Amino acid sequence: MGKSMPVRSSLLLCALLAAPVLAQQPKKEVSPEFGVSQARLTTLVVETVYPMKVMSYEGQRIIVPRKRGTKSGATPEDVLVDMVSSIKAKDFEWNSALWTPASLAGMKQRDAANGKTPADWIKLWENDATRSFELLTRVEYGKYVLIEYSVKESTGKQVYKDTIATEKLNGKWYLTQALAADPLLMHWNAPGGRVQVAPDTVFNK
Repeated sequence: MGKSMPVRSSLLLCALLAAPVLAQQPKKEVSPEFGVSQARLTTLVVETVYPMKVMSYEGQRIIVPRKRGTKSGATPEDVLVDMVSSIKAKDFEWNSALWTPASLAGMKQRDAANGKTPADWIKLWENDATRSFELLTRVEYGKYVLIEYSVKESTGKQVYKDTIATEKLNGKWYLTQALAADPLLMHWNAPGGRVQVAPDTVFNK
């Protein structure tokens, strides 16, 4: 919890590298009386356009941690500040309250399946205790708002960048996992605004 889950997507290149192996697999469930030729490698590229508005944050960009209950999700930025604050406070309950109900239910299910506990998350958050968080980019995508941020050590060295997605429910903004399977979450800033992603069906064999 706390941060967006990586999108489960693979570049088409991965599919192309795996394709020869798939092509060499024995023919599956073909009736003996019907012969088929050796499989040949081919691809189909279907392009989907993702309209979005991208803007950079100006002025104050460093996130200053706040106390729990100071804000109420009035903006997507409020949610990110609360997320960072809950992480630094090691407050798992607070962090959980920042997610949409559907997202929270899904994450609890995954944690249970992977044997992950709140204590595991809190231990992971200890790495960010002395780090600074800085707003970088705001992306408006339909009803969602994505925020890219960077995390730096006290020396100024960047540790990582991440993008969270937020969604508005009943007049309040929450963190959301609704875009976990959407290529935009991980590839919104792809060079040239173009990326090819292989569908899950290629690997679900």
